[in-house]
Amino acid sequence: MDQIFTNVLEVPFVDPMFARCWSSFEWLSYSDILRSFKTHIAMTNNIEHFSVQKLHIPTAACAIHYLCRIEKRPNLNFSSREMHDAAYKTEVNFGLMNKFVDGLSPRLQDIFIGANLVTDLLPYVLWLLSAGVGSSGLNRAVSNVDMLMKSERITFQRHCDLLRSLGLNYVKDDYSDKGRNLNAIVNYRLSPDISEILRFKESMQGNVYHRNEIPSTVRFYFLYLHILSAVNIYNVLI
Repeated sequence: MDQIFTNVLEVPFVDPMFARCWSSFEWLSYSDILRSFKTHIAMTNNIEHFSVQKLHIPTAACAIHYLCRIEKRPNLNFSSREMHDAAYKTEVNFGLMNKFVDGLSPRLQDIFIGANLVTDLLPYVLWLLSAGVGSSGLNRAVSNVDMLMKSERITFQRHCDLLRSLGLNYVKDDYSDKGRNLNAIVNYRLSPDISEILRFKESMQGNVYHRNEIPSTVRFYFLYLHILSAVNIYNVLI
């Protein structure tokens, strides 16, 4: 069933209304439920669970064959690499989400509880953290904060406040100085890097979802202010 899942969209069957595609993935979803070990029957009666799998999972495979078959033999991929990579990526994304939620204040955690963070919250947060447009956007790669205009400084301060409220910060990208090139531009990324959860392949990217990124030279000052704030808090405590 995993091989069917990875290959079904690569088969050029005729489906102008996407009815066969929809039905195929409904069968795949049905088989995933039967294969799951978290259902009531799986946790209470293993023998009956395996009997149901033996009877109904082949039915799902036959139904998908009936829906998606073509006359010419397709070029199928029988590697399990993609499924293993997807499982690993899922674990990494769960770790990023837990790290992000732990960095939120208790008040925000109560507000966001029960919400779908991946589809509802993270896209909105990344849009708020984008460079913006117009005279108040942070699109200029200035070498000093004093070079920002008044409207840009207001945006800079709001961006800094948003980072602190969400428990986010910018850190140096580990791959930005690869090769020890002194003239290379040092890049800074979010920490935790929640943008990785919403990063798709280039073939799936569209202009509709394009966000203007803040120049790396400007991101450095957010990191600088964060460190400076932490030092001030430490001095007060001691």
